Amino acid sequence: MPPAHPPASPSPFAGAATGPQAKPTPVTVLTGFLGAGKTTLLNHLLAQLPGKRVAVIENEFGEVSIDHAIIVGAEEQVLSNGCVCCTVRGDLLRVLKEFGDQGKVYDYILLETTGLANPTPIAQTFLLDPALQERYRLDGIVTMVDAVNLLRHLDTDESQKQIGFADVIILNKADLVSATTMDEIEDRLRGLNRTAKIVRSTKANVPVSAVLDLHAFDLERALELDPDFTRPEHPFTWAGLYTLPAGKFRLTVYDVAAHHDEHCEHDHEHGEEEHSHEHHDHAHEKEPAHEHKHGEECGCGHDHSPEHKHEHADEHEHDHDHADHAHPMTFACLALLDATEKSWQSALLEAEAVFGTKAHDANPGEALKPERKLRELALPEHENNFVLELPKAGAFALYAHHDITVHGGGLSREGRAFTPSRVERFKHAHNHDSRVKSFTIQVNGDLDLDKVNPWLEDLLARESDHLYRLKGFLAIRGVKERYLLQSVHQLFSGDVAGAWGPEPRRNTLVFIGEDLDQTALTKSFLKCLV
Repeated sequence: MPPAHPPASPSPFAGAATGPQAKPTPVTVLTGFLGAGKTTLLNHLLAQLPGKRVAVIENEFGEVSIDHAIIVGAEEQVLSNGCVCCTVRGDLLRVLKEFGDQGKVYDYILLETTGLANPTPIAQTFLLDPALQERYRLDGIVTMVDAVNLLRHLDTDESQKQIGFADVIILNKADLVSATTMDEIEDRLRGLNRTAKIVRSTKANVPVSAVLDLHAFDLERALELDPDFTRPEHPFTWAGLYTLPAGKFRLTVYDVAAHHDEHCEHDHEHGEEEHSHEHHDHAHEKEPAHEHKHGEECGCGHDHSPEHKHEHADEHEHDHDHADHAHPMTFACLALLDATEKSWQSALLEAEAVFGTKAHDANPGEALKPERKLRELALPEHENNFVLELPKAGAFALYAHHDITVHGGGLSREGRAFTPSRVERFKHAHNHDSRVKSFTIQVNGDLDLDKVNPWLEDLLARESDHLYRLKGFLAIRGVKERYLLQSVHQLFSGDVAGAWGPEPRRNTLVFIGEDLDQTALTKSFLKCLV
């Protein structure tokens, strides 16, 4: 890998340690909009930390500081008057060095910035200075937003950068807006930053655990706390890869599949890739009658496959009309060049484009084909059968808004069920017309280091002004351990980060930035595969 960007000047921490330190002191950056409630949040946190040694570094924009007069409970309080974006490499480093020189040891250091601050230089400071990293650890960036006024200025550069850099977003003043507005705001925030944790609050009252000890800049620890945060987002939530002969197949989709979401209790693991390489036949014995309410998850243990039908009419009567709450399901089928990783990833990009087009209605019994066409499957009955026509044998990917295999649905022909060789489940995408966006590239397989180096150098040279943060793990050919990569604009750090363990060697990169071309970045990254 290319070497990490060196410090711009000699570190003030070099050789300055007064003694051994068991572990680096966590530093939390608290930023956010003017009037969002940062100082109130700070006081709530201090009140919940009795007996802890906490230092507060406070920054205000202006000649007269008043916030320090209303902060209660800090053991040490340092004022940094002026724009912390500009002075942080001087003031912040100076203050932290003075703490060390004076032998002051704290449990937490909280840096409250002005509402006009861009958090970029703060994060860069901790990437620039290895000696600083031995003494202090950037724990996370917490952004306060005002639910009452957010939507008015969400399109400003400052607000989008603060949200884009956040590890936690405190959505404050929840008591002053409707639940519908709160949901709309959360949706917009996730479109800007899909990896940040969003916490709703009233009068900035949140638990310490939501803000401190995040380990957000320690990617391994962050994944331990939230293994799901690097899970990709797409406009579909389920995709299956099939290798099939030519001909016609029955595609069975049960109506309950349209109600199916990631909180269900089916025995698949959401976010995990599933592999199965066998086709199998379903054999079923006559089961005793059972009560199964339509639209709810069936807990009876039955396999509701195409070859096993409920005898509802004989055993019990429905107390409702299917058509009253039938929900359609968006669906697409694409032909792949082959079943390799590159073809799978290329098809995901193609499916993204297809799901951005207008859907065409399809009723049970209609024929579906592998094509760049989005279909909206009508599901008027409990069991709905469509015809999938394949002109030739090969690899095919099916995409749907929900899992089509729920309750035994899926592909079959002449009593034989076909199981996908690969299944992936995704978070539902939050797409908005905004300059700032976040997305994940997740690719199996090893990377060629001779290709990765120029790719990374070119990426940072071209996109560093727009790329706020990049973080993730890489699988390098010939290297047994995971390679951890993190960057803030043009500055990055990277090193081996332990064994892969039982999980597959999977490259996962999370991008957060402005005007990023997800398709182009993904295609260029795929070229680095062995």
